Amino acid sequence: MEIYTREQLPQKWAASQYNLANALQEQGVRAGGLHGTEFLRQAVTAYRGALTIYSREQLPQDWAATQYNLANALKNQGVRTGGSQGTELLAQAVAA
Repeated sequence: MEIYTREQLPQKWAASQYNLANALQEQGVRAGGLHGTEFLRQAVTAYRGALTIYSREQLPQDWAATQYNLANALKNQGVRTGGSQGTELLAQAVAA
């Protein structure tokens, strides 16, 4: 993140965010408990960061892959969280 900055190399920065999010999501799924939920929250944040660069118009394949993985991270987070917050996360997953 220090070399691929958003300002100087936005597509490489977005790819780094995407890859970071994938790793965090995998850790979240494997870790379980509060640690797993935190990893999933961080993955969602990183996917959303990548989507500030990956647009449907300019980078449709990257945008679609990121949206897909964001929805999965939100779904996993929603299932773990449960209750009304979990329902909100699941709704966000459907909208992604």
